[in-house]
Amino acid sequence: MGRSPRQRQAEKESRQREVRLFWNEFHSITQLPKENIAKAQREWKKLSDKEQQLAIDKVEDYYFHQTNINYLLHAASYLSNKAFLNEY
Repeated sequence: MGRSPRQRQAEKESRQREVRLFWNEFHSITQLPKENIAKAQREWKKLSDKEQQLAIDKVEDYYFHQTNINYLLHAASYLSNKAFLNEY
């Protein structure tokens, strides 16, 4: 049996909260302008739940291991390149 409309709506809202959490965390740490949220949302949807959590958890590691902050990836590129999987 399928999910009810209420369950689908709750799942959609949960996914939106998660991507907003990532979006705010990423920009809070990197101080980059908040640009291209639609592209970041598309990339976010492609990630597994585990990858989504890693993407959030590893933002600070990513930022502090960059040698030149002028070349930081924007949020959508961070997700599409899976920069959160980099080993430092």
